[in-house]
Amino acid sequence: MSATTARPAPYHARLTFAHIVQAEWLKLFALHATRWILIGAVIINLAVSLLVFITTRNSQGDGIGADIIAPTEPATLAALATQGCVQLGQVVLAVLAVLCITHEYATGTIHSTFVTVPRRSAVLAAKAIVLIVCGFVVMAVSEALACLAGFFILDGTAVSTDLFTTESIRLLGGGIVVVLAVMLLALAFGAITRSTAVGVGVITLITFLPPALISLFAAEGASAEGPSPLVRALCYTPGGAGGAVLLQENMTDVLSPAGGILVLLGWVVVFGALAFIVTRLRRL
Repeated sequence: MSATTARPAPYHARLTFAHIVQAEWLKLFALHATRWILIGAVIINLAVSLLVFITTRNSQGDGIGADIIAPTEPATLAALATQGCVQLGQVVLAVLAVLCITHEYATGTIHSTFVTVPRRSAVLAAKAIVLIVCGFVVMAVSEALACLAGFFILDGTAVSTDLFTTESIRLLGGGIVVVLAVMLLALAFGAITRSTAVGVGVITLITFLPPALISLFAAEGASAEGPSPLVRALCYTPGGAGGAVLLQENMTDVLSPAGGILVLLGWVVVFGALAFIVTRLRRL
């Protein structure tokens, strides 16, 4: 008689949400463009901030370039740094957010992702968490470097360089919130459209166009009755709400900074929910 050896039952590791987040992190940084986009965002943020600082300094001394960029009101280091870091940084990081999902559709790897993780909502949530971490780090580093440079460039001007006031902290934190909201919207648009070009185009349109239109129509239709209905409507777009958070002129006539954050969160919730539904219902 020969003794039979019992074989151990195969071990199946339980896929937790932490594993999904880790997988999404690895996939994002497997893209060659990711590191360049993140580094490029910091460089662009710092470059625009330096331009804002130098122009503000020149404008106070009637120097060259005084008419390039009007100083942000109120004229504080925090306001100027936030303005510089958000203007183009939000679009650069939005491109990364769109690529985070559309690249998988373009290459077909989304099939293996959804086979491995049948809960598609968990995949989108994990992508959102990874993007929030990346966006927060980039913006925090950008604002810190911008403020450091601003201390030296704006020294001797009338611009307040106190970063520890309530208003300064709110502005710096508000800038990060605006960028993170734009990134989450970009992820949602990418999941809904599955197209990098369309996703980037839509998020660029709703962040850049409304502030320009608000400034244009507010100047033409200024009256004692306050902003026109069109200007009020534009203030409830992501670009208009973000401007209210950053205390940009004309936007704060309709929305307070807190109101701007609530409007941005509303956009994120609505289109985030739509992205979850569309992703879950479509075949692939």
